[in-house]
Amino acid sequence: MTEREKLDVVVMDAQMPEMDGLQATREIRAREKTTETHLPIIALTASAMRGDRERCLAAGMDGYISKPINAQELVTLVETLGSQTRLAKLSDQRLPESGAQFDFRTALARLEGDVEIFREQVVFFLRDTPGLLSGLQEALAAGDAEHVRTTAHRLKGLAAAFDAQAVTERAFDLEQRGQRGDLQDAAAVLKQLEEALSQLTAALIGYLELSPSVSGNGA
Repeated sequence: MTEREKLDVVVMDAQMPEMDGLQATREIRAREKTTETHLPIIALTASAMRGDRERCLAAGMDGYISKPINAQELVTLVETLGSQTRLAKLSDQRLPESGAQFDFRTALARLEGDVEIFREQVVFFLRDTPGLLSGLQEALAAGDAEHVRTTAHRLKGLAAAFDAQAVTERAFDLEQRGQRGDLQDAAAVLKQLEEALSQLTAALIGYLELSPSVSGNGA
């Protein structure tokens, strides 16, 4: 339907036969990389389970509601997102090439093309993630499940600003393990997270080098 018709917004059921809402959203976002469009997608879930919102946002959805639907909440989301049906033209912006692990164009579009705010997010990410990663490593070595949970949660939030799927998924995995108090095999997930973070960090550093601050302030 999204290929056949011009839609203002989609309310996407998270659980559907054949292809669930998360995968459907990822497919739509993948196609948008070549069209410079952004279709607002609101996640609809059967219940407000812990972690549902994070999974939906990590998949590329823009909003989240749970059943039973609150009519006013739905109207507010539709009015907020429905007017944002096109990406800002970014051809004049020097953005690193997006890939399977992150999508800078979509991330910038969520900020309505505000390059300065995007750049601030990049600076915050590069400033804060080394300490968070070090904290994760120390917490895992000490078997401190609660610290693993809280630190992974913060890291996931920072990475989500750049549609960094590989980072957010692995951080979410560690967050869930910390919540369950089960850190078995968490070291392997941490290694995958480190590799994904390394690639994202390199791309963001490259962005700063190519894109001086609009206000003239250095990072």
